[in-house]
Amino acid sequence: MKSGVLSNRFAKTILIFTLVAGLVLTGMPAAAYGTDTQNTGTIQKQEQYDAVIIAKGLNSPGDFSDSCLATTSKAPVLSLDIVSDEKIKEFIETKLKEGGRVYLLGDEDVLPLACESELKARGFNVKRLNGDSRFSSNVVVLKEALVLELSEKTGLENLIEADKKELASLNENIPKLEETMNTSQATAAETKKPYDVANGELTEAEEKVASNSDADMAKLREELDKAKAATERIDLKTRVEQANAKLAEAKDKYSKVGWNFLNSKVTSGNTIEDWIARAKSYSTTSGTASSGAFSSNIAQATTPGNLRRAADYMDQCNSIRASRGLGSLSVDYNLMTSGAVSASLISANSGLVHSYAYGVISRYYGPWDGENLAWSGSAGNPFAGWYYAEADGDPHRANILSGSSTQGIGYVAGGCAQEFGTGSSVSVSVAQFRNDLAAYEAEAKKAVEDAQKEVDTVNQEVAKLEGRLAEAKTEYVNAGKAGGCDNIGTLYDTMDAARTQYKLKYSDYRVNKDNYDNALERRAELEEEIAGSNERLALLEEAIDRQSILEDEKLVQSASPFTDSLVVSDDKKPVLLTGATVNKYRFIIKDRSFDKVKDKAKGGGKDDKVQ
Repeated sequence: MKSGVLSNRFAKTILIFTLVAGLVLTGMPAAAYGTDTQNTGTIQKQEQYDAVIIAKGLNSPGDFSDSCLATTSKAPVLSLDIVSDEKIKEFIETKLKEGGRVYLLGDEDVLPLACESELKARGFNVKRLNGDSRFSSNVVVLKEALVLELSEKTGLENLIEADKKELASLNENIPKLEETMNTSQATAAETKKPYDVANGELTEAEEKVASNSDADMAKLREELDKAKAATERIDLKTRVEQANAKLAEAKDKYSKVGWNFLNSKVTSGNTIEDWIARAKSYSTTSGTASSGAFSSNIAQATTPGNLRRAADYMDQCNSIRASRGLGSLSVDYNLMTSGAVSASLISANSGLVHSYAYGVISRYYGPWDGENLAWSGSAGNPFAGWYYAEADGDPHRANILSGSSTQGIGYVAGGCAQEFGTGSSVSVSVAQFRNDLAAYEAEAKKAVEDAQKEVDTVNQEVAKLEGRLAEAKTEYVNAGKAGGCDNIGTLYDTMDAARTQYKLKYSDYRVNKDNYDNALERRAELEEEIAGSNERLALLEEAIDRQSILEDEKLVQSASPFTDSLVVSDDKKPVLLTGATVNKYRFIIKDRSFDKVKDKAKGGGKDDKVQ
C-alpha cells in the first residue's frame, strides 16, 4: 500500500470500535452520519429513527457505502459482528418508527439475519441491498443513497420554490401593510385630539372649582378614573365570560344527565348515538327515526324520571321471576340504551317496530336473546299484556321466565321495550343501577350549583366595583357643583368618551403595527431559509455529480474496488471516512485524482490507485 493510504480494514476496525463504545455508553449504536461531531452526538440521542442499517462489520459488502447510506437516510448502523439478532430486534422494536425501513447490506450468505421474516411480519419495511460481487454490492448501496439524495434534492427545490413564492407575496404586501399601519397611526393621533381638548377643558374647570372650594378636584378625578378602570379590567371581564360559559356547559350537561349517564356506562358501539344511527340506516324505521317526534321521544326516554320508571318495571320483572322461583335479571347498560331507542321508535311510530329490533339489535349486540315490546296511547303497565294476559309458553311470558341473565328496559309515554340478554361486562343489579343514576345526577346537579356560585361571586365583585364607580362619580359631580361648576360631570363624560375612542383606534394601530413587524420578521426568516436551502442544494448537486461515476461501473471496477482504498485528502493526509466527512468525500474518488482513474482504465500507470 502506498504511503498516505490507510487500509480499509483498519478503518472499519475503528468504526466497529466506535459502534461498540456507542452501545456500551449510550445503550444504542453509534450512527455513521452527521455534519459534525456535535450534530452526530445529537442524532445519537434521537428517540426514534425512520431507518436502520444492519451490516456485517469487518466483512460488510457495503464498507464505505454504508456510511454514505447512513448519512443520506439519517440511520444508525448496527454491526451483526458485535450485536446479536435479539439485540438488533429489540433495538428496532423500541427505536425504529412504525413502518420504518430496515436496510440489510449483503445477501443471506453474508448477513443471515434470523429475525428478518419476523421484522417483515411486524410491518417493518425490510430491504436487502446486495450485488453479485463485493464491488457491485457497493454500487447498489451507493445508488440507494443516490435515490435518497435525489429525493431530498427534489424536496429542497420544492421548498425553495414555495419560499420564493411566499417571499414575493410578502414583498408585495409589506408596502400595503406599512401604509395601513401609518394610516391607523394617523387616525389614532386624530382621535386623541378631541380627548386632549376635553381633558384640557376639564382640567381648567377643576382648577377653577378647586380655587373656590375646599375640594381637590384632581384627586377626586383620580379616584373616579381608578374606579372606572377597576370595572374595565380585562381579567375581570374574562372571569365573567368564563364563569357564564362554565355555567351554561353545566346546565347543558344536566339537561342531558340521563343520556350522558347511559353513554358513560356502555361499551364501544353501544352508545345512544350508535343505536340511533343504526335505526336510521334500517329501511323499515329510517323515516320514523328521522322524525322530530323520535328526537323528542329519545330525549324523554333518557330523563332521570323515565329511567327510574324503567327501573320500577325491571324490579317488577324480577318480582314475577322470584314468585316462580327464578333468579333476578341484572341490568345491562347496553340493553338499556337500545331499549330507550326502541321505545322511542314505538312511540314515534304509534305502533310496534319489531323489524328494527330483530334487524338491528340481534346483529350488533351478541348477548341479546329477545325482547318484549308494548305500545299504547296511555301510560299503561306493560306487564299487564306481557305476563298477566298470557299463559305459560306464550312468547312474552316465556321471555320473562327464560334463562336470560340480563335485561334493559326503555320507557317513554306510549312506548316500552324490554330487551333480554345472557352475560355482559356492563351489568349491575337494579338497586345498583338506581344508586349509580342518583350519584351521577347529584354530581351533575352539584356542577350546576358550583358554577352558579362562581357566577354569583364574580357578579357580586362587579356590582361592588360598579357601586364604587357610582359613588366616585357622585362625589366628583357634587364637589364641582359646590365649587360653582354645574357641568363638570358632563365634561368628564365627554373626556371619557373621547378616551374610549382613542383606546380603540390605538388598539387598531397596534394590531396593524404587529402585522407589519411580523411580515418584516418573516421576510428575514424566508431569506435566511432560502440561502440555507440553496447552500444545501449546492452540496447535494455536487455529491450527485460525483456519483455520476456509478453510471460507468466498469471504469470504476477496473480502477480499483471501493473496498481497497480510503480517501486521501488534497493535502495528501489520510482521512477516515466518518459521519463528519462522508459528504465531503462522497465516493472515495476525489476530483483531483479522477484523471488517474480514467488513465488506469485505459491501461495507465500501474502504481496509480483510486485516491
